[in-house]
Amino acid sequence: MSLSIDSRYITGIYALGQWFEVEMDTVDVDAFEFTNWEERSPHDGNTSVVRHTDYIMGTLYPKEDALHGPSCGPHGPSSRGSWANPSGSHGISFIDAATGERVSFSLMEVRAFREERP
Repeated sequence: MSLSIDSRYITGIYALGQWFEVEMDTVDVDAFEFTNWEERSPHDGNTSVVRHTDYIMGTLYPKEDALHGPSCGPHGPSSRGSWANPSGSHGISFIDAATGERVSFSLMEVRAFREERP
């Protein structure tokens, strides 16, 4: 039997040498990139950003990316779930329960989860 951690019930994440208190049902994992907005120009009377560069953060973890490779595919022919190995280009994001702020960092930094299941 595998250890299943359900993202909907996570209340704490241990990463970067500390525990983060998490608002339940706010955890998300996706591509990990940093967007730097470089140029602004007027548009419809407002100042809007039009030029930016996206930095793929997975390049900070090249050994992990090489080890884990691409998605492992679906659970089965009729399943809507799939398997994937984490890599340095995967980020985790959640709302900090104490501050209400969004926190994001590499999924590779996570060492433990706390859950509150119904």
